[in-house]
Amino acid sequence: MKQPQKGFTLIEIMIVVAIIGILSAIAFPLLRDYVIRAKVTEPLAEVAKAKNDLSVFYAEHNRFPVNGAERADFKYC
Repeated sequence: MKQPQKGFTLIEIMIVVAIIGILSAIAFPLLRDYVIRAKVTEPLAEVAKAKNDLSVFYAEHNRFPVNGAERADFKYC
């Protein structure tokens, strides 16, 4: 009577390692692009906040802030 197989064969392990290698070769460039896009998008969001505050200040005063004394009305100055 033949004993049941215990564990994996070398071929099965090599196939799993090859699949993991292919997936990681695809995933790392995508991850790098995602990180670059996130780093670029973050400052753009901050600029959008400043733009909104600047437009509110202009709507209220009909001019742009000119010095630091107006910081109470405009926080990005």
